[in-house]
Amino acid sequence: MPILVILIACVLLAGCQSNTPEQPAQMPIGQPYDSSKAPHVEIHADRVLFTFEGTHISLTRPHDWEAYGTEYGVVIAEHIGSVAKRGQLDGLLAYVFLTPLENYPQTVATSSAKSVLDLLVTDPDYVGEASVSPTVAFNWNGHEAAYYLLRDDQMHVLTLVMAVVLPDQGKLLTWTISAPPDHANRIREMLPELFGALTLNDIQFTRDALDALPEVLEFP
Repeated sequence: MPILVILIACVLLAGCQSNTPEQPAQMPIGQPYDSSKAPHVEIHADRVLFTFEGTHISLTRPHDWEAYGTEYGVVIAEHIGSVAKRGQLDGLLAYVFLTPLENYPQTVATSSAKSVLDLLVTDPDYVGEASVSPTVAFNWNGHEAAYYLLRDDQMHVLTLVMAVVLPDQGKLLTWTISAPPDHANRIREMLPELFGALTLNDIQFTRDALDALPEVLEFP
């Protein structure tokens, strides 16, 4: 099973057990858990704010969606009480997190988000037997971003993975949306609402670049 999907299963389980899990899910590539470095999370009616090692992120929280912090970021999900029925998604789940660039090969981490994602999708420890699409680069407010699509038939989950390298902060910002196959069209529909008003420190990531993505995401 791919590490990314294991991670999704972990955050689902953590969310069902508690809105503030004592031991947040580990990132696929990251340092051992250190609670002193966990992000500071503020959950408001319509926004979620979190700060991690000097990086401040704000994103939209849709009405009635649940949210909680993890080791490197924040989970926002609908139907959190039942979202992990039978260990499978029962709605949409978004995960935004930061990982240190030092965890990646220097030649990759200093180039582009596409280079990092290209590395991950060719790593069997990361994708397992899941089907993944080629990574696609795009420009988001002057930043080189990239995305790929993942299908895991074992967990019955589809995931859109997007990332942008923040070289000045030494971090990779990654945001994902996962859903069961019968909710596939909602991933594209919810993308602007979830991430179209994301801010990172003084950077405003607008929805214009997201609107330029394909209207229909062709999962492998």
